[in-house]
Amino acid sequence: MLFSEVYGAYYDCVGAVIAEAQAGTLTDARLRAIVRERAFPESLLEIPQALQSGAWPLLRRDGSTVIRHPAARGLTTLEKRWLKSLLTDPRILLFDVSEEGLQDVEPLFTQDQLVWYDRFTDGDPWEDEAYRRRFRLILKAIREHRGLRIRYSTHRERVSVQEVFPGCLEYSPQDDKLRLLGYKPLEHRAVILNLGRMISCETADPFDPAVFDGVREETVQAVIELTNVRNALERVMLQFSHLAKKTEQLDSRHYRVTLNYRAEDETELLIQLLSFGPVLRVLSPAELAAHMKERILRQVRHEAGREQA
Repeated sequence: MLFSEVYGAYYDCVGAVIAEAQAGTLTDARLRAIVRERAFPESLLEIPQALQSGAWPLLRRDGSTVIRHPAARGLTTLEKRWLKSLLTDPRILLFDVSEEGLQDVEPLFTQDQLVWYDRFTDGDPWEDEAYRRRFRLILKAIREHRGLRIRYSTHRERVSVQEVFPGCLEYSPQDDKLRLLGYKPLEHRAVILNLGRMISCETADPFDPAVFDGVREETVQAVIELTNVRNALERVMLQFSHLAKKTEQLDSRHYRVTLNYRAEDETELLIQLLSFGPVLRVLSPAELAAHMKERILRQVRHEAGREQA
């Protein structure tokens, strides 16, 4: 691992327990509360018992600790170089991130060393100051539950003014774009707007976030079958971790996975499915399977044309 495990959840949890013991306020109930908040559900079975029994010799029986001073955790040079590399990503400009402590650090890698596959080249203008201001205004509106009035350019270059209650922001790795998921109160429907097509936006009156409780997105179910070779199942679970899904084991090597996705995200889903090659096939819906077949045939014809040339 690039980063030391002292930055993991278990070390963070035990560090909080020690800090509480140093303050003289550690009780059995507080110990379990800290573990519940900072670690994992199963950690309640291990961490309190290990600390209280002395298996981890950090606490005394009276709840005090043998540690006298707060633990200081520094960064290695490699870790600093990794963080400096993240600061070279143009998307980091959306956030007010300081380079303090990293000014003289050489990046571990630069953006021109990265090669992206299965990704559109017309991503959002991350370095545009007006775009960044709109992003921060939208993020603030989401946190404060305030409406937005947005001047928006459609695909046909028509400009419209939209009244939207913002719900959340979503990043598309395939499109390299940010999208706003919200609700249009005048039309009583959900809406998805690309930030890159926004001309301007301003905040409006506050709204009740409970309005989203009644909003139900229309989703489509895709059923795929995969052969678990080259860790295909693990890769599918990771690739589609953001989607609601159901997985069934058919036999020792084959699985059926049901994915729930938004209809407008079909192109993105299709690109992701194609990246798995012959270990995966689409069973339904028929339209998605047809589009997948069409793309494969198009690629075959393209490769045949290159060979003939």
